[in-house]
Amino acid sequence: MFATFILIGASTFAVSYVLTVRQGFRDRTFGVPLVALCAFIVWDVRNALGLYQPWIPMLGAVSSLYVVGHAVLLGQLLVYGPREFPKLSKPTFYGLVAATIGFAAFAVPALDHALGDAWGVHTAEGTWLIAMASYPMMLYSRGTTRGLSVPISVLHLLTSVAASIALLYYLPASAGVTSPTLLRFICLGMTAANLIYLGVLLWLRGASLRNVHGALSGTPAASSPVV
Repeated sequence: MFATFILIGASTFAVSYVLTVRQGFRDRTFGVPLVALCAFIVWDVRNALGLYQPWIPMLGAVSSLYVVGHAVLLGQLLVYGPREFPKLSKPTFYGLVAATIGFAAFAVPALDHALGDAWGVHTAEGTWLIAMASYPMMLYSRGTTRGLSVPISVLHLLTSVAASIALLYYLPASAGVTSPTLLRFICLGMTAANLIYLGVLLWLRGASLRNVHGALSGTPAASSPVV
């Protein structure tokens, strides 16, 4: 059952990233928060290089494909990112990206070592928690849903739920996780943050549809964010 739920989560994660890349090119922006993307890149590169014990036999090969996907997302971040941070000069923005990747390159293995986590479970799911908590802030800073969508968020939620079930109920003893408290907090936190993010997206979409309906019918609509 562990492998089944991990494969479900890996599949929904992969599909969400394909949609994120497409949405990013369509809206000419990036669709993964900067800090989370940098941490994802570091973790998947380490996994593709065999620095973690494989959760399931095929996960290393899957991580190699994720590295390619993250490279495309990183390209979108570098091309479209500066316009999302107008108060930063381009050199400053690129320096920030480089510094974040560099910090993650030291922080991820340091946390793995401190927690005795040969599988990288805590850092993998901790990065997902960072991403889910960052999406509402990205929505707020942009003031629009550019680069984001409800279907992508639903796939993120399915990934969170599948990973949480696998790790909290079926994690093999060979993973070496002796105290599940931190892992339980991370899994519940990322699922709760994902639900909040999806709820905000649905509210924004509903507000937009109400405004469109009001404009077509001539009925004044309540003030709502521009999406």
